[in-house]
Amino acid sequence: MPLKMSRCIHFGNEVLLVAMGALLPLLLSGCGAREPKSPLELESEFRQEFGFLPSTNVVGLRCKIVRVGDTLSKWFSFSYDAATLQRLTNHNFFAATPEDLRRWGEARWSQDYVFEKNPNAPPWWVKPRHPESVPVFFKEHQVNAPRSGYVYFWIDSPSSRVYGRSLAVD
Repeated sequence: MPLKMSRCIHFGNEVLLVAMGALLPLLLSGCGAREPKSPLELESEFRQEFGFLPSTNVVGLRCKIVRVGDTLSKWFSFSYDAATLQRLTNHNFFAATPEDLRRWGEARWSQDYVFEKNPNAPPWWVKPRHPESVPVFFKEHQVNAPRSGYVYFWIDSPSSRVYGRSLAVD
């Protein structure tokens, strides 16, 4: 009996060492998640992502930030404000066409928007039931830029909320 127990413990330690070896690069490269709560932090995250501070008409701003290795993901939600939306679209965002959404595999932002379910997404961030039926705006970062990735946001008219998502790879 003790021999079997010894083998089980030995096997368990090997699995633990293998798991730790697989996780060590992630731990060393940095990973973590946070949801800023203070208005100053939330405004700062909004500004970093969209290039300007949100209007005072924007309420209920929420943000979640997740870093895994060299990838930074953010989710946003805030109340709809026409002036803020106009400023957003003036910052090189493009309105998605039905064709963009049909060809979701050709651009990472549309694949994320139409298809992917991210386990890191906060519970307050939702996707539309019918992605092709709501206004969605996007921009993609250049591959050779300091950060490659994308940003998109969509408008949920019934709730008067805007939901945004970004992904950047350093």
